[in-house]
Order: sequence, then C-alpha cells, then structure tokens
Amino acid sequence: MPINWFFEWYKWKLILQNIDEGDNPVNFKAFASGIIASFLTPSLSGNFLGRMLYYEKTKRWKITIQSTIANFSQFLVALFMGLFSWILLNDSLPFKLNNYIFIPFSISLFLLYFFGERLAKRIPINQIQLVANQIEKENSRLSFLVISGIRYVVFVAQYALALKAFGIEITIEIINFIMLVFLFITLTPSLFFGKIMVRESIAVAIFAVTGIETIPVIFASFSTWFFNLFLTAVIALFFVKKSNQ
Repeated sequence: MPINWFFEWYKWKLILQNIDEGDNPVNFKAFASGIIASFLTPSLSGNFLGRMLYYEKTKRWKITIQSTIANFSQFLVALFMGLFSWILLNDSLPFKLNNYIFIPFSISLFLLYFFGERLAKRIPINQIQLVANQIEKENSRLSFLVISGIRYVVFVAQYALALKAFGIEITIEIINFIMLVFLFITLTPSLFFGKIMVRESIAVAIFAVTGIETIPVIFASFSTWFFNLFLTAVIALFFVKKSNQ
C-alpha cells in the first residue's frame, strides 16, 4: 500500500510541476484531501474537488485537465492489460474476445492518449480548443503511463498475495484472472466508499470459472479494499486539518 501511494504522490507532483505549483506548501494536504474525497464520493470528481479547493481559481481548470490525463493513463493500463488477459484466458471463459478487435482498439486508445488534442483542435469551439492547447503543453504523458504501469503491477501483486494469504495457490492463470477482475472493476461505475461490495461481487463472479471457493475470494478482495482505500482514507484524515478555507 505505501508503494502504491508513493507513486500516486509522485504523479501528483508531476501534475503540480506542469502548472508551476511544485513548491506550494499545501500540496500534500491537497493530496490527502483528494484521497478522502474520492473515497466518500461516487466518482473521480471527488478527487478533483478535494484537491482543487486548495489552489487559485485560475489554476483549477488546469489541475482538472492534468488530473484527467493522469487518471486516463491508469484506466488505459488497466483496460489494456485486462483485455490482454481476457485473450489469454479465452479457452477458459464462456465469452470470447476477438483478437482482431483487441489490437486496433488498443492502438486507437493509445493514439488518442498521446495525440487526441490534435483532433480536438479541429473542433471550432473556443472552450474545446482552449483545453486542447493546454493538453498540448503537457509533457508528462509518458511518465504518467509508466507510473500507472508500476501501480498496476503493485495492485496485481497485492491481490495475489491476499489470495495466497487465504489459501489460494498462485499460478499464471490466477494472475490473468486477477487482471480480468481489475478490468471489470475499472469499467464498473464508481460508487460510494470505493466500490465496496461491487469489487467483491465482480471477483466472485470471475473466479467462479476457476472453481475457487467463494469465501477466500471475498476476504482477499475485501482486504485489498481495506488497505488501499479505507485505511488510506483514515490515515489521510490526520493530514487534513480543519480550516476556514
């Protein structure tokens, strides 16, 4: 869990450097506030709100754009790896995934991530072009993608360790099923309290194909939720003091 949040903090520092707020003393408090807000609200908008309130109004929209790119990088990694694991598990799953759909779809998303602003600039709407110009100045997209990849490895390793702690033998196939779980968790609309119960339901449904018992999967999924989301939010409370802001 500390490794995971260290890299999320590093990603947040990159966002602040891109808007010239790298030395602001409220940066860590804003980061902790975003953790709490994202846990309590039903969408990523809570993360933006929790962080942006600490900065000037003129910079909030820039933070939103930068954070959206950073979050999209995490989504992109989870989607790509999840679909790749789906292909590897095709023979074990009732629903098959066509390789010829996966390849062009993945390429299109990566092109959108790195060059999407060029397409947006062709749209004759001032607000869209303003956003596109801001995105064009952004130079951390590759770094965001690398950091997101490292965090994804941490997520998968943590989930595998949780399964092992509850008596499940870890194999390459189990690792692929874990990545499939993260795919569907990522695609599921966010709910209050970090998708509690939704995560467990998805994990049980997917691991049912492997014949693994339900109870170890529920405990493994719940424990990763507890450490990554609940415990982290509780710790973040100690860094967010009440103020008139």
